[in-house]
Amino acid sequence: MVPPHAIADAGAQPQSERVQCWGRAAAVAPRTSAKLAQLAEAGLPYISLCTDPTTGGTTASYAMLGDINIAEPGALIGFAGPRVVKEATGKDLPDDFQTSEFLLEHGFLDFIVHRKALKNKVNLYIDLIQNKAVREAVS
Repeated sequence: MVPPHAIADAGAQPQSERVQCWGRAAAVAPRTSAKLAQLAEAGLPYISLCTDPTTGGTTASYAMLGDINIAEPGALIGFAGPRVVKEATGKDLPDDFQTSEFLLEHGFLDFIVHRKALKNKVNLYIDLIQNKAVREAVS
């Protein structure tokens, strides 16, 4: 059985749609988290792949809840944009802030992999999780 997985690819919504989006997110996020908790209770791992961009409520909910969190190189991943974070904290941010490389360095991701190598890398982790013989990489 292939573990449940999600591919996150979402950006910020236009100002005119923001209220509707927050309403939907408020309704969906608890259900998503509850379903992921049920997977965990059943012993099924959840794999999350963050693509460029993965922002807003997507990041705050299912995109970062994986048992294995993966991102593609250079992906923008964050809840609020760098300008908003800088205004809220009053601090200058590193140039690579909210990139997949920054998040990997700070423990939010398990690994970064280019899309061309994604199938082999995910298959490896699935085989390891399920305690199966590791299948050969496909070119």
